[in-house]
Amino acid sequence: MTIDFANGASPRRVAAVAVLLLVYIGIWLYLTPYDGLNHDAQGYAVGGLAALHSDQLSGDLFLRFRSQEEFSVFPRIDAYFIRILGLDMAAAVLTLVGQVLWYGVAFLLLRKLSGKDAALLGLGLLITTPAIYGGQRVFHLAEPFLTARLPAEILSLTAIWAWLSGKRLVAGIALVAGMLVHPLMAFPAALLIGMDFIADRTSSRMLVLVTLAGTAAAVAGSYVIGAAAPEMQGRWLAMTELRSGFLFPTQWNTLDWNYLMQSLLTLATGIVALRDTRASRLMQAAILLGLAGLALSFFYSMVSPLKILIGGQPWRWLWPARFLAIGALPAIVAALWSGARMSRASGLVLVAGWLFVVPLSSHSAAVMMTGAALAGLALLMSLAATRASDEMALLSLRSAWVLLAVVLAATSVTSSLAWRMANEVQLSGAGFAGHVANVLRLITPATMLAMACGLVVLAAWTPLRGAVVAAVGIGLVATAAPSAVQAWSATPYTGAKFAEFSDWRARIPVDSEVLWWERLRETWFLLHRRAYLTRSQSGGVVYSPELADEIVRRALVLQPLIDRNFWVGGHPREDFEPAPLTSQRMVEICSDPMLGFVVSDVDLGLGAPRKQWPDAGSTIYLYDCGRFRTPGRHVE
Repeated sequence: MTIDFANGASPRRVAAVAVLLLVYIGIWLYLTPYDGLNHDAQGYAVGGLAALHSDQLSGDLFLRFRSQEEFSVFPRIDAYFIRILGLDMAAAVLTLVGQVLWYGVAFLLLRKLSGKDAALLGLGLLITTPAIYGGQRVFHLAEPFLTARLPAEILSLTAIWAWLSGKRLVAGIALVAGMLVHPLMAFPAALLIGMDFIADRTSSRMLVLVTLAGTAAAVAGSYVIGAAAPEMQGRWLAMTELRSGFLFPTQWNTLDWNYLMQSLLTLATGIVALRDTRASRLMQAAILLGLAGLALSFFYSMVSPLKILIGGQPWRWLWPARFLAIGALPAIVAALWSGARMSRASGLVLVAGWLFVVPLSSHSAAVMMTGAALAGLALLMSLAATRASDEMALLSLRSAWVLLAVVLAATSVTSSLAWRMANEVQLSGAGFAGHVANVLRLITPATMLAMACGLVVLAAWTPLRGAVVAAVGIGLVATAAPSAVQAWSATPYTGAKFAEFSDWRARIPVDSEVLWWERLRETWFLLHRRAYLTRSQSGGVVYSPELADEIVRRALVLQPLIDRNFWVGGHPREDFEPAPLTSQRMVEICSDPMLGFVVSDVDLGLGAPRKQWPDAGSTIYLYDCGRFRTPGRHVE
């Protein structure tokens, strides 16, 4: 089913789309603040820098052993832009371009499935609704920082769109390019296209059987490929479970399961509502693909920790389902609304589930699963739509309206509390903009605003209404722009700040390793030197048992200064701090010849080079481990 309130490219239509996009841009600025070189962006950035400065960084602990960079051409592409634009600007420009392309391709795909206006509404939902997939809320589609995932998602969505449009060559090229950039993200798109091909030529039952056979073949193949030692074991497995718990569904939390079940149940409802359409067939394939990936992930989590499966991360196969559940929601609800009373009630319940906001003070698992529970109820009601009596259908419709009203009332209360909390906490945006951000970040108010503006300009356009929506968009952009421009144009690791550390870079040999307590980005991007040990460097431990062994070895070296459990134990306390640095502790940790320098805010009284960092009120010191390895020279 397609939804198009108006056809053609009339001036009215162009104006409607323009003012709607203005609102979307304003909401995007609030909900998607650029995150710079944080999160996984730092790992991909150092890969790009290592391609330019191999002597300094290629031997870093993060890159020395097998890592994700081995499977991607992205670091080499990133290096090209770093050389031209500089580290900070390259990341910002590529992220911004990637964001624009991501939403553009998403619109094309949704338009192919459900029509222009439903695609525009779906685009608004993709901007406002968390496109989280997998465990522990680590990964999000269209992330606001630069990693190989962003271009791989763009290429994957392009491939799916091209496939559905009959452009087989374009689909193939996009898939190959996506696999070169990030195979773990592009592979699910390839599987989805393959499953769509099978579904187009056989029955749904055959597609299920093929999926089951493929899942079993993946398990068997993992044993065959890793015949000598198919399983992760010992320290390697333990470190992977501790550092990357999101790889294992047994460690996922309640909200993870809410997002997952909500997505799958929404797509199941879509199959019922959009029966016998191209969209419903793709939804069926996405559900089966996600379930197959989940089954494989549970297999290695609970039965056999197979190296190939854990490294292959089949839980990532859930991302197409999350994308489709959010983007196709307007088409699903419209199809339900076009049916009888029970079908309409199903649509209202589904909307209520997606608009539900967990109260700020609630930690109840049942409350956190409300969205998934309502999606399940909507599915049951859609299945019963043709068999329900008139009395039951009428009662269900009235009850659904009441439910939606209760959800909206509860959301209003939570939004009011969030507005008031803005007066009590320090926000990145000051004044009115900070209050708006605090409310919109609840997601549901942003979703309601986007959908209301979309329905007004697309289905009920008048010049006055268009002007009101345009004023809303201008207000959002104007209030969000100052902090957004500041974030996108910031250069924390280039320019004057980089030059400030030129004297330290001159003192530190290019092949030295530096211990700077949990200051990985500063070590990599300001000093251009290898970091001795930080927690973030263990992110690629899933690919290398040697990395696990080396992390443990270095953790033991640093034991006099930092409790080894900080590196190899569970989640450390937020207030954890190293022991005070002393000359004796320097002697002990510098016993490892691989440790070259230590940066600390403790003055040992040895006349070490100092620097005001990160501001004039803080001083850091650079200690050369060579001095502490020479008897008698480290003591005053």
